[in-house]
Amino acid sequence: MRDFVFTSTSVLPGHPDKLCDRISDALVDAHLDADPETTILAECAIASDVVFLICHSSASNAVDHAAVARSVLQEVGYRPPALDPERIAIMLSLGTLDSLPPTEEDQLPASHNVTVFGYACRQTPDLMPAPIHLAHRLARRLWEESDGDPEGLLGPDGQVQVSLEYVDRRPVRLAALTVLVGDRAAPETAQAAIREKLMALMENLDTVPADRASTIHFNPEGAFTAGGPRRHPGLTGRKIAVDTYGDFSRQGSSALSGKDPRRIDRIGAYAARYAAKNIVAAGLAEECEVQLSYSAGRCEPVSVSLQTHSTAHMAETQIRDRLTEAMDFRPAAILRRFELDQLPARGNGVFYRNLSAFGQMGERDIDIPWERTDLAAALG
Repeated sequence: MRDFVFTSTSVLPGHPDKLCDRISDALVDAHLDADPETTILAECAIASDVVFLICHSSASNAVDHAAVARSVLQEVGYRPPALDPERIAIMLSLGTLDSLPPTEEDQLPASHNVTVFGYACRQTPDLMPAPIHLAHRLARRLWEESDGDPEGLLGPDGQVQVSLEYVDRRPVRLAALTVLVGDRAAPETAQAAIREKLMALMENLDTVPADRASTIHFNPEGAFTAGGPRRHPGLTGRKIAVDTYGDFSRQGSSALSGKDPRRIDRIGAYAARYAAKNIVAAGLAEECEVQLSYSAGRCEPVSVSLQTHSTAHMAETQIRDRLTEAMDFRPAAILRRFELDQLPARGNGVFYRNLSAFGQMGERDIDIPWERTDLAAALG
């Protein structure tokens, strides 16, 4: 089917699921900043006024896990009485992971069986599907508005849903936009002002055209002042589509957040996005999905395949051959190409936590190695 309406959703950093992703990745940052060789798995759940943390690592780094969680709550904009970062209860479970045994430079095996996907297309300048691209941009604007004015109307929790009409697999118009956002003031005094802010943000956001048939819904079920974990619980890894392509393309089933950069289900997804983006940037296809499959204990992927939805300018097998010749998909090679274990230290202890909202693929205000197109010349 080439004519359809497609919907993608983004959420603000204060959404409980994204809050858990951010806390989990902040723990990854803290451990890698102390020791880039650390292996770590971090999970977070949050409900009401309780944060549950599970963190297993290979190092005895002096990381204050509770302080990391509180700092995240503070930075995304939660304040009392809605939620007090200093008084919230932290339930912590720590465990130990085995350190990775010494290996040859390129002999780091895949940690487990996994299939991951990467996607790119020419719908937007950053080669992302238009619905998730636009949802992320508006969600980011809303959060910046909230974050820039702590005493203002907008809270840190919310969702943006964008529906675009496609003709011949190209977005042509805005079919519908739905925004759910919490406020800090009483509903009867805040709603008109928040709606006005929203419309102003939309006017400054370059989107596909809207028309009289386009529908815009703002808090259609009514206002909510008790946003965040007091309204609904959160869990790490429950917004995979938000992290990737808004369901426009396939994605792996594993969470990306809360894992060190030796976990193939995380870094494989980055490598697949990088491959697909560079194929499109090189002009070999108008859109491309790259699939990588790994088996536990093996270094080489057992499968590298791609599909272009009939947009390729040469045989897909020829594109695949160029790709596998130009890029090494072994875990150690991915780690080395993107320098993934060094990124937190270079950012003063902060990198992965910044990926936890507004997507781990696509347009961002930070340098993301897998978003570069420096492989395009070798593929073209």
